[in-house]
Amino acid sequence: MLKEIITIKGGSPSYLGQIEIDGKPFELPNGILNKMVTGCGATTLAIEDNYKTIVCSPRVKLLDNKSVQHTNTLLVKGGVNKTTIGKYIEETPIPKILVTYDSLYKVIDCIDDYSGWRVVVDEFQCILNDASFKADTEIKLLEKLNSFPYVTYLSATPILDKYLEQIEFFKDMPYIELDWEDKELVEVHRTQVNEPLVAAQNIVLSYMRGEYPILPTPDGELVESKEAVIFLNSVTSIVNIIKNTKLRPDQVNIIVANNDDNDAIIKKLGEGYGNGAIPLKGEPHKLITMCTSTAYMGVDFYSECASTFVISDCTKINTSIDISTELSQIAGRQRLKTNPFRKHIFFYYNTMVGAYSEEEFEENIKNKCELSQLEVDFYNKAPEMLKTKFISDNIRNRQILGYLESYTMWNESTKQFEFNRLAQLSDRFAYDVQHYNYQNGVIVQKLLEESRKFDTSSAEAVETYKTTVAHSIRNTAFIDRMKEYCEYRRAGGLCANVAAQSLSNKYPELKTYYDVLGEETIKGLSYQESNLKDEYAFQIKRDDVQSRIDMRFKDGDRLSNVELKARIQCIYEEQGLNKRAKGADIKRFGYSTKAIKLTLPTGERVNGVELKKVA
Repeated sequence: MLKEIITIKGGSPSYLGQIEIDGKPFELPNGILNKMVTGCGATTLAIEDNYKTIVCSPRVKLLDNKSVQHTNTLLVKGGVNKTTIGKYIEETPIPKILVTYDSLYKVIDCIDDYSGWRVVVDEFQCILNDASFKADTEIKLLEKLNSFPYVTYLSATPILDKYLEQIEFFKDMPYIELDWEDKELVEVHRTQVNEPLVAAQNIVLSYMRGEYPILPTPDGELVESKEAVIFLNSVTSIVNIIKNTKLRPDQVNIIVANNDDNDAIIKKLGEGYGNGAIPLKGEPHKLITMCTSTAYMGVDFYSECASTFVISDCTKINTSIDISTELSQIAGRQRLKTNPFRKHIFFYYNTMVGAYSEEEFEENIKNKCELSQLEVDFYNKAPEMLKTKFISDNIRNRQILGYLESYTMWNESTKQFEFNRLAQLSDRFAYDVQHYNYQNGVIVQKLLEESRKFDTSSAEAVETYKTTVAHSIRNTAFIDRMKEYCEYRRAGGLCANVAAQSLSNKYPELKTYYDVLGEETIKGLSYQESNLKDEYAFQIKRDDVQSRIDMRFKDGDRLSNVELKARIQCIYEEQGLNKRAKGADIKRFGYSTKAIKLTLPTGERVNGVELKKVA
């Protein structure tokens, strides 16, 4: 596949509609366009140019978003029939139609002459992503698109080249990649965790407690991120997190695909919860927004202060986030440049432990391919009556199992059983995402750097931001967080102070112990929580203890060591202190001691002290 690279000069990415190439306005090409950045106005250009255009998208949420922004368009979804489409085309000089991949046939059936029409296939990498469960649908889509003379396959993160070249439909297609000078990179802060879903839950809880991530600005101002957008591709997991954290309907916006299955899962939350909508520019956001893959791409968020969290659980294929495609798309969802948190993503992931090997995967693929080819040959040669049964069985199996057992499909266009190559490639793609991408943290780092879209280094202020977020998801031992808090307080300065504040927001006892006891005392007590608790209680009642000490001890008193400890212990117990008395404790209350020998009334000689009041 030959690539043409077009360099876009200038600073931050401009809108494509404002760019000129060789003195001519930029035009969406006939072929593949890798934008390399999101938010550069490619679909806007398609909607606003002077060509009759169909914009296809894999996600209806994306189209809803665009339809509201461009009222001249016709959004084709449930309830919009061919009559409505035909009337719109007839009455509109330059029709602009928005439609999902699955509903494209409705629009095509209303067009008699394709000449003069252009089709923009937005986020076309989903053709491969979705082929795991509907490869036959995706093949039909490509066949229909092949009827149009001018089609732009658009993405900021196209299918990895090694897969693209194996898809017959794409391998010889013109391929243009935009190279933006000085493009703005998103900083991704990755954290490997054992349980990504627990991390997501802890993030929600921290926001509910009012413990917001803090980002110091260059002028020293502290900005709080009071909204969170969490990307997690599991409706069931989203519902469980909401249940466990007791998020109220007014606190959470659920953005998932519109279908009966998802509605049934959300319904379990009770009254007031439902599948929400993405707020438009100027509309308020809720405390927490939770999104599945329906919002990974193409949709726009206009929050002034939202932080972005991505949760990737590689134990399941559908909850593994592909770094080169999906994570890159998520990076461009926050649109407002006034949001200082938009250039950051917090990425929580686990790695594969005990996953089956590449050899096992290859053996499985080989067996599926052999079975599929045998099925194709046998089914196509079968008598017509038996062939009819095979067709219905195959269609039913695709609906229930997808391509789990074989790659055999019935092609209605050719009236033949065929080997579905796209489904096989989708399996390989899913394996790479789930197994190769997440082998270890080194691979994750490598993929982030190779994408050319992420900055994995951080300035000091950003390190503070990362630290404040880390505090919300970590549950470290008391000794470790007490030491960490002492280090922040000792270091001082804006960033350390912010980090200390963040840590004490979650664990307020740290500040209490530090302010009352001081670092040296805390260190002397080995950072042990039980020791600090007892010493804190003592310090709070110190004045009362001092008063009782002065009542029961006098300058010049001569006491045995046993009696001295007993008197002090009695005072501690009177004050409700869980503290074991020592003879040396008397020195903390303004007395010095001199070792002496005492004769008891029994005549026994014992060790004792003579007290002297220190001025």
